[in-house]
Amino acid sequence: MRIVTAAQMKQIEAAGDAAGVSYRQMMENAGATAWQMLHRRWPDARRLEIVAGKGNNGGDGFVLARHAALAGCQVTVILAEGNPVTVDARYNFSLLASLPVECFALDSASASQADVVVDGLYGTGFRGALRPNGLSACQRMEQSGAPIFALDLPSGLQADTGLAAEGAVHAALTVAFDSAKPAHCAVTGLGFCGQVEVADIGIPESCHPVGLTVYTVADLLEPEFGCEGCPEDRESQAKLLLRSDAGELTVTAPDALLYRQGIDLGVRVLWIPEVGPVRVQDC
Repeated sequence: MRIVTAAQMKQIEAAGDAAGVSYRQMMENAGATAWQMLHRRWPDARRLEIVAGKGNNGGDGFVLARHAALAGCQVTVILAEGNPVTVDARYNFSLLASLPVECFALDSASASQADVVVDGLYGTGFRGALRPNGLSACQRMEQSGAPIFALDLPSGLQADTGLAAEGAVHAALTVAFDSAKPAHCAVTGLGFCGQVEVADIGIPESCHPVGLTVYTVADLLEPEFGCEGCPEDRESQAKLLLRSDAGELTVTAPDALLYRQGIDLGVRVLWIPEVGPVRVQDC
């Protein structure tokens, strides 16, 4: 599975656009593929609720809403933070006007009756804490009682670290568009992403970097260890911040031997540029 950072994903998308796959086409491919994935996982779902943000993650949700409505589903769109603001999201929102799709502002929507809720609120650009409307939208999804299908990432989860904001969404299924992101594998993201499936959105293979390499603690303690984006000196390289639900564990090179008995040398780590090491599960 190829793993890329949020910044690398932007570069991949830009390269795809330059290669002739427009951003609008990528959004169409993403939403259409997400609908197929949802229908395959929940074939009997007839009532869908799409909770949409004002950016391109919401745009992916509008595409999914259109395909679901054309397939005969009862579709409701919740505009969590108002009308869409990006060009392609606005375009795909406009296409819903001719379909039997109900759209509501977050504060005027009645209680959800959906069989499946689609999280199209925030994508790979999310950082920090959830804004008030975002938090309310996440609470609505969590309290719906329906399984949640997350587009690219569960809202409230940071793409490069898997760190979750208070109130982040717990998805049953997450579709990772084009490539997995560190959060899909990070230990800190356990319990938020659910099952993760990667979806092809039409970007040529030639537009992709090699992707991130998964190392082990044993790798990082080797004298010859080095990795792209890692500090040059070995002591900094071997300093591990293994984020997990149990807290943080720090190991520095001079003390490494003292810790070996208490550390699983097979623990897997991604080294994220400008972030450092993030502990990951098998993915």
